[in-house]
Amino acid sequence: MTFDSLLSPMPILFLTVFAAFFVARRLSGGGTGADVEVRLRLTKLEADVKRLQQAAGQTPDAAGDDDVRLVARTEGTISAIKLMRERTGMGLKDAKDHVEALLASDPQAQG
Repeated sequence: MTFDSLLSPMPILFLTVFAAFFVARRLSGGGTGADVEVRLRLTKLEADVKRLQQAAGQTPDAAGDDDVRLVARTEGTISAIKLMRERTGMGLKDAKDHVEALLASDPQAQG
């Protein structure tokens, strides 16, 4: 291997890509390990919220459905889903299903 072969475009390109990957990984906090930790912590917090709601006797139905209906009528379904998630800690699918069920049973939303 000669010095000229080290300066050819291929090794330089490889080193540039490798350096960019290394820097990006370093700046992102270590890559997937940090992401997994955050997801695990979030899952634990969501479980804690559900446990506290059950201990307080609060079900998703008791979490302010009238407010959610009002927000759905005035600001739209997406805002109502966001409100339901904030108040209950529900996941996106559960909150969406709950809001849709509320709207289906709401006579003011029907007409």
